[in-house]
Amino acid sequence: MKTERRHELQSNALAAWLMKTSQSLGPYMSWIIAGAIAVVLLLVFLQIRSGRQNEGTAALQQEISTLSSNALAALRQNPPKFFEFQTAATELKDLAEEHEGTRMGQLAALAVGDTYMQQGEVMLRGRRAEAYDAMETAAEYYSKVIEDETAPQLWSQLARYRRGRTYEWRNQLNPAIEDYEATEGPYARLAAQHAAFLKRPSTREFYDEFDRLDLRPPQIDPTRVDPTTGFSDQSGLDEELGEVGLSDPFGGGPATQRSVLDRVNTEKLGDQRPLEADPTQDVDTSDGAQEPATDAPPGETSGDEPESGGADSQGDAQPVDPSDAAPTDDDPSDDAQP
Repeated sequence: MKTERRHELQSNALAAWLMKTSQSLGPYMSWIIAGAIAVVLLLVFLQIRSGRQNEGTAALQQEISTLSSNALAALRQNPPKFFEFQTAATELKDLAEEHEGTRMGQLAALAVGDTYMQQGEVMLRGRRAEAYDAMETAAEYYSKVIEDETAPQLWSQLARYRRGRTYEWRNQLNPAIEDYEATEGPYARLAAQHAAFLKRPSTREFYDEFDRLDLRPPQIDPTRVDPTTGFSDQSGLDEELGEVGLSDPFGGGPATQRSVLDRVNTEKLGDQRPLEADPTQDVDTSDGAQEPATDAPPGETSGDEPESGGADSQGDAQPVDPSDAAPTDDDPSDDAQP
């Protein structure tokens, strides 16, 4: 009985409190309802905005990936298509600057660094000054990611490792070693191997020697090229050939580089020149074939040739049936010569 009575008193007290509270909140009930509706609307708005931001981030990430792929594909062409590369790289730089300080801006900066470092590697063997400029641009954008405290740790360490590579390519080995030794995370082991390799004296000697090499392709003097024909200007050819005992068969006119090389090679070959026709040989112009003249009198055959059966009193050989002639690999013609 006591328990039931206690529950009854508690229920009455709760009812009394609710009644009292509702009476006190009565004048403000409309505001409370409006506030609740506003909170619900705010949550819905934030949810929609978050979804749109995710869609925009995915689209921007896809755009960065596409531009990076286009730039690298242009460099892999033979010859590289630098105009197409520069177009894609410029758009990447614009995205990096437009979204600076955000994840997408950091991703775009990494992509810019990668594309320009690849350009530097492609141009290093022929256009070293431009290659070093590309490497410097790559290092600049890698530094932006490294110095951005909001960048993910993985991205900043990747940028530090790749910036070390740009230093290494430019023979700046001490800054490269510093970046390699400061790299942490999954790239730390590979960076440590690079640092140990660069500390070897033989490695430094190699890079110093490589830096001194002139790897540019030979340049053609533009003053020696005829713009109408594309061939070299041979205005001074007679004098140059005269110094080596040759003459220009074209009388000082335009001669191709190939003809000059043929004459020079013939001069160098000496006794290995192609055999010239013997003026003592008779030439039969009736069918275009040549027969060696023999000293054998009419009616006799040469000692080097077998006697042909059925020869007339003048010693003329009868024509041989092509079907009876034995095939040889040296004579490609189908008709045997008499």
